[in-house]
Amino acid sequence: MAQFKFQLAFCWLLGAVSLSTIRVSATPIGGAARSEAVIPGSSIAVKINKLATPSLATRSLVDGLKTVEDLVRKAREDSQLSKRNVEYSVLPLITTVSQDRVAQLVERATVLNPNYVPTDFSAWYQVLFAGSKSEHDHELSDILAKLSGYHEVTSCHLLSGASLPAVDPSNDPLFPGQGYMTPAGEGINAPYAWGFPGGDGANTTIIDIERGWKLDHEDLVDANITLLAGLNVKDRYQSNYRHGTAVLGEMLMVDNNIGGVGIIPGAQGHVIGVTRVVGGGPFENYPEAILDAINALSFGDAMLLEIQVPDANGNMFPVEIIDAVYDAIHLATSLGIAVIEPAGNGQQDLDAPILRIGSAVPASILNPSSPEFRDSGAIMVGAATSSIPRGRVLGSNYGGRIDVHSWGENILTTSVTGSGDDIDTYLPFDGTSGAAPIIAGAALSIQGMVSLNRGTKLDAFALRNLIKIGGTATSNPSVDKIGVQPNLRALIDGGHLFYIQQHSSMSAEIITPVGFIVQTFSSLTCHIDRLFFIQATHISNTRVKMKPQAILAALAGSYELLNITRTRANDSVEIPTGQSPYAFTGLLIYTSTGYMSAHMTSFNISDLPDNGANLVWPPRNTTDLDDAWAVVAKTTLAYAGALSVDPSVPSTRESGAILHGPLRVTNTPAWVGGTQRRHYRVVKQKGQDGGTFLRLSAPVNSDATIHGTLWWRKLD
Repeated sequence: MAQFKFQLAFCWLLGAVSLSTIRVSATPIGGAARSEAVIPGSSIAVKINKLATPSLATRSLVDGLKTVEDLVRKAREDSQLSKRNVEYSVLPLITTVSQDRVAQLVERATVLNPNYVPTDFSAWYQVLFAGSKSEHDHELSDILAKLSGYHEVTSCHLLSGASLPAVDPSNDPLFPGQGYMTPAGEGINAPYAWGFPGGDGANTTIIDIERGWKLDHEDLVDANITLLAGLNVKDRYQSNYRHGTAVLGEMLMVDNNIGGVGIIPGAQGHVIGVTRVVGGGPFENYPEAILDAINALSFGDAMLLEIQVPDANGNMFPVEIIDAVYDAIHLATSLGIAVIEPAGNGQQDLDAPILRIGSAVPASILNPSSPEFRDSGAIMVGAATSSIPRGRVLGSNYGGRIDVHSWGENILTTSVTGSGDDIDTYLPFDGTSGAAPIIAGAALSIQGMVSLNRGTKLDAFALRNLIKIGGTATSNPSVDKIGVQPNLRALIDGGHLFYIQQHSSMSAEIITPVGFIVQTFSSLTCHIDRLFFIQATHISNTRVKMKPQAILAALAGSYELLNITRTRANDSVEIPTGQSPYAFTGLLIYTSTGYMSAHMTSFNISDLPDNGANLVWPPRNTTDLDDAWAVVAKTTLAYAGALSVDPSVPSTRESGAILHGPLRVTNTPAWVGGTQRRHYRVVKQKGQDGGTFLRLSAPVNSDATIHGTLWWRKLD
């Protein structure tokens, strides 16, 4: 890959300083490989504005590299710098994941999250400088300030300089000291969740992103945690090992007869280092580390970002104030990957404007009430005291953007000691860096229970909303402003996670998961969208039975289409009040004798052919309108055939599953003879805009994590 090396008349001052000598090797794969100490070089990220001039929009990679080189040279000439020469290189920001793969991930994110605005990662570049942090930080700020003023530059910022912000625990001797797991009021009540399938994090994966870890710690070695990318940096002056080892212990300490136990010992853990070898030396690259994690994870998995970064005044903030990091996080969450992010230990109000390094004016990017606010989708974590009454710890950032909190002090976990950080031990941990792994554990406990009981997982936004339900507030929430501490028992007992299943400590029989339906067992009702866990000493395993003819008679009628939306499996049900972005009109007919027909077509002007007024039926014997007819066919769906009640799913007049098919007539040839299941729910609402509404839903992707939902209003 082409590299541009130039002489700059200043010293770049970004990398974290170590007093040890540099030892750099190729990126290690596996848990044992590590570097004893690394002094990262200085680096910045620059995003060019491809639309600033027509030529930029069509530039090749080499031309883009040259553009950044020219901009950096110009910034150097416009600034007041010393006369020392320093070599630097320009590379794409993301080098470990191919551009084609990144494009695929971005495209998939637009499908999974209709609100996701695609990021052009090819517009991001990194500038790597020979040299580490020194006394001339103001020179770097001057260069970034100059770059940010050029119309060709959309964003620029530092790339380094961050700070590290069925289980049986009875035989784990230190478990009694892990108070952050105890019942609500103090902890998140992890032991209660362990009594449910998946509550230990089974069938989930998490990646911790930071600088270093002692992966062969006595209470972590059997967890088989692997290093997937980057360097594992052992640097006792930066406390990398102490920090990373403590983080992993909170989540993944093995359930054995030594030490403590993690919140999610059943989860699979991996780590990715922010330090990597590229451009001739070790540099830190947070966005690339996040892209590495995205490339390794799947829908419903999670990553933990144990990084905080300074603003222009040196105060510590969440890492997403860096634009390239925000872009990477938003891609992850839009792909259904949960991101847990510490709020930072700067004692700052996140609702206030933030003056970022390289920016000329402050911006309220973390204030949900501000027009400048941007939501990455990450679960942002504050820190609270461990004792009751609980309040925000002195160092934690705070504000409306913070979703949840947990302990920020006295967190007993794995650690290292000794002059070389090579002796295994267990020590208290603190700060938002300590609170975030507790939240990550709670999140994957939830995800594990949902996965094993429902056969699917929550997307990042749904998980973020769910983890707050029933949580425990601090003693003064309006002042503390760090959200609630998750309460796993409240989520379980409140029926927010399961189909009807049995807790291991109960004698109730297990009821088969049934999907999007309502079931009634005597006076106990399971609501379709909350998926209640019914607590009782005994529940009959008898399914609700109703004659199919009675169900078809109740559903029979003509319906007009109100809207079409993509919904995730846990979305709440509301009567739609307006048209969705899918601008379709349609008519659905069900008969009590077992037949159906459906027709939907777009009324969006942009979907209509330019010469549509000339289309008549039957079509004229001419080819000049073939393109127009093709547009009509592309935006129209029609089919008809048999209608029946799905015998495999308990159904009532109000909810259940029906089968469209075998289909006899359709404008989609591949559907002929096929049968399609639709989960349904009937909702009746009073008032001027009320009536009888029919909700139909079905999976629209291969892993059934997203459902297409159609709302119909009954006409007769």
